[in-house]
Amino acid sequence: MAEEDHSKNDCLAVFILTHGISSELHAFDIVYKPSSLFNLFTANLCTTLAGKPKLFFINACRGDLYDDGTLLKAQVSRTQVDGPSNSENSYRIPNQADFLTVFSTYEGFYSWRNSRNGSCFIQALCKILNENAHNRDLLSMLTLVNRQVALNYESRSKEASQNMKKQIPHVCHTLMREVYLFPSYRSTLV
Repeated sequence: MAEEDHSKNDCLAVFILTHGISSELHAFDIVYKPSSLFNLFTANLCTTLAGKPKLFFINACRGDLYDDGTLLKAQVSRTQVDGPSNSENSYRIPNQADFLTVFSTYEGFYSWRNSRNGSCFIQALCKILNENAHNRDLLSMLTLVNRQVALNYESRSKEASQNMKKQIPHVCHTLMREVYLFPSYRSTLV
């Protein structure tokens, strides 16, 4: 896929639903590191995707730790920081720019799923995208996904050690602009 011509595409989106532990993903026939996928799409190797978002959504365990959660009694406020803009017609970008990776859980932790309804991360992601993709950027929607998973899901198990455990997706990115899923809301930043 990295060798294909993506000049007519606006972005690349890859969804991986598998098993994993630590920093490895387990496919049917191979164990691999997620970075082995990302590295194929850097700007210098996949030039037709240079300057375009490369989105990876990975639903897999990243370890065997359980998150007991913490009871909060007060709200936490949030702040936003804006960076500098560039108005030049031509510019160099880092080869690692414009990547977004969303893991279903934080490094070292178990990723929960319901045997009937499936992954709580995928459920929340689909719900938030369906409800908000027409008017919000992707990162703000992923913040809503984090909140949905963190507050509305909890493991249910007959095993006491696995019961009432929490999960938080982990968003990592090097995006240089807002990403909108509908062209009418696209950022005009060059």
